Order: sequence, then C-alpha cells, then structure tokens
Amino acid sequence: FWWRRLTDCDPISLEPLRRLRVEPFELAASEETSHSYFFDARLLASYLVSSGSFAHPISRRELTRDDCVRLDAHLRKHRLGKACVEHAWENKEDYKRQNAATSQVRDIQAEATELLRAFYAASGHDSG
Repeated sequence: FWWRRLTDCDPISLEPLRRLRVEPFELAASEETSHSYFFDARLLASYLVSSGSFAHPISRRELTRDDCVRLDAHLRKHRLGKACVEHAWENKEDYKRQNAATSQVRDIQAEATELLRAFYAASGHDSG
C-alpha cells in the first residue's frame, strides 16, 4: 500500500493518511500546476456535499464537474459510501434555496452532515 509511506495528514480530519484503509484521493491544487493534495475521499465528499462549497479545501479553486466525477468513481471503487458529489455539484444552486420542496440536495446534505458529525464525535475532535 503506497500511501502507508505518506507522512502528510488529511487536510480535513488532520488524521495521518497512512492510516487509511484504502488509497487517498488526489486533488490538484490548481489546474495550472502539478501540485496536489491527498484526502480521505469519504470525508472530502461529505465535506463538499454537507457545505455545498465546491472549492478545493486548501487552494480554494473552484472544483470542476470532472473533479466530482473522479471523486465519485473513487468512492464507488473503494466502496466508501454513497457517491453523490457530482449530483450535488450539478444541483449546487439548490443550496441557496434550502426550504424549497424540490431541493435536489437536501437529503444528501443531511446525510453528509451526519457523517461528519459522527466522524468528529468518534475521533474526539470538536466539530463546532
């Protein structure tokens, strides 16, 4: 497992990437450079869907549809839960109208938020 040699921590959880059971997800910091960061894919997906902020957590560049498709593919490949990042990205305008009965993201946002809460409760981190 190549990632067992990594010394970096996941930027969201601050947990060592080498402890992941599956390979981390690589996300480029910008489209112009080759610099990338590795993430716990499940937490990254939950963060994006929960927050509705489709920006790179470190560089703040806007994520593309392709970034979301790749993340969903990684989630499916490693059986890391619901792959719905692309769906949330495609319906990102719904985050602005949370009370609408036709919101395409309300249910998946609630699931993602609960997953983040559970992670932080289990790890002893304060999520608030």
